[in-house]
Amino acid sequence: MNVTGLILAAGFGTRLRPSTQFCPKPLIPVGGIEPLFHALFQMQELGIKDVVVNAHYLSDQIERAVLRWSSLLPSLRIVISREEPSILGTGGAIQKVLADYSELFHGRGLLVLNGDTLAAFDLRPLVQDQSHGSRFAISLVSEHLTKYKPLWTGPEGAWVGIGPTAPEPGAQPAHFLGAHYICGQDVTYLSEHLPEKILETDLFNGIYRPLVNKGSNPRAVVSMEKCSERRYTAETFWFDMTNTEFLLEAQRFVLENLEQGSWWSRVLVARHPRIRERSPGVWIDAGTELKCRFLRPAIFVETIQGELERRFGPLEVGPNASMIHDYGRMTTGDVSLPPIRISNSVVLVSRESPETTCPSDIHDEIRVL
Repeated sequence: MNVTGLILAAGFGTRLRPSTQFCPKPLIPVGGIEPLFHALFQMQELGIKDVVVNAHYLSDQIERAVLRWSSLLPSLRIVISREEPSILGTGGAIQKVLADYSELFHGRGLLVLNGDTLAAFDLRPLVQDQSHGSRFAISLVSEHLTKYKPLWTGPEGAWVGIGPTAPEPGAQPAHFLGAHYICGQDVTYLSEHLPEKILETDLFNGIYRPLVNKGSNPRAVVSMEKCSERRYTAETFWFDMTNTEFLLEAQRFVLENLEQGSWWSRVLVARHPRIRERSPGVWIDAGTELKCRFLRPAIFVETIQGELERRFGPLEVGPNASMIHDYGRMTTGDVSLPPIRISNSVVLVSRESPETTCPSDIHDEIRVL
């Protein structure tokens, strides 16, 4: 595939604090998988070979995670684009990547995904026919149209603007899913017309307005239909993980649809090769010895054994909860420590945060220990 990938992972995640004080938003696991890993896995599944990940906030953690995942994503060559000293916005991020990694874009298109949303829909229509110009994925799901600021499309799906009101007569509202393909011809034009100094700018003003002005016509691809019986299926979904409520909504959905052979189970096994479904709805790393009570659905994973050990009292995990030790091993069931019940939560035990005392009840929250 003659396409280079770009995953946007530079944001601050301010509405997920305090969790994002210790862990960047793209690395907070949802259903056992970091959104950044999920986006990289999607790139690999498409057959893309070269991917750039842009980073700014807690960029060292982003870089270390990508390095750790290299053996899990063997088909990808991944480079990190650090935005320093200041963050550049989506438009500026794309401009910087085109300026700094020009060798990755000679005659190639560019596929851009967000590293802090959780989305599974068919990306192939964006990149399959690479001679037909730039394309962007949209949703016509009613909830998306009422919940988010609309993107407006004109005749034949042309991008005409973003904002609360229609920029021209006849424009139709849609929801932009954060996935878009810039064709090779448009990439070349943008590369040849980069600003002398790259500054923070949004996607429309930094990328799409110049393309529209020069006569290119990026077109919408409807990736999620308005008239489906259900909002989402196990293979087609989109979640904005802006805050704790939305992130936990995403986790509930993927856990409740986590069946053998589903999209999420494939990604989960790719991320944690030893994970197995121990009982219906309960997925545990094969090498993990536990003294826990599980209420399905639930996920319990230790990603790197032995580097850092944490002891916990008797644990009850689930329903709709995940507990992940990012760097080491958990010892559970210690009767000298208070019991802990975890439900509808993401608990990440990580070397990145100072050790904190667990409350006896963790419910409806994201907690980095």
